[in-house]
Amino acid sequence: MRFYNQRGADETEIRADKSGLFLSERRKHRQLAQEGLVLFTDLAHNLIADFQHRALADTPFAGYGPKRIVRDLFAIPGRLYFEADQLKRIDLLSTHPYTDQMLKCLEKYCNRG
Repeated sequence: MRFYNQRGADETEIRADKSGLFLSERRKHRQLAQEGLVLFTDLAHNLIADFQHRALADTPFAGYGPKRIVRDLFAIPGRLYFEADQLKRIDLLSTHPYTDQMLKCLEKYCNRG
């Protein structure tokens, strides 16, 4: 029974990834392109999971899944400022309803040790 429950959890995670990363709409005809897409989606999944775990815990966004993270949080317009290849400042659209909380999450994520 334990393995069946794990399988269900895995299928739910795969479904959330397909939805959040819009995988059902991306088709590649060449094998090399398909392999590249798989690698990029694995990387995207890992980055989103890491961001969710480290930055969104104990925030109003803690319950967000991959689809809401991509659609509602990662879509906030903004700008990154770099000096000598180091991120120095993040500006997000001030009128967006999630800006203040998202800036706190980004600061928490960028300042982790």
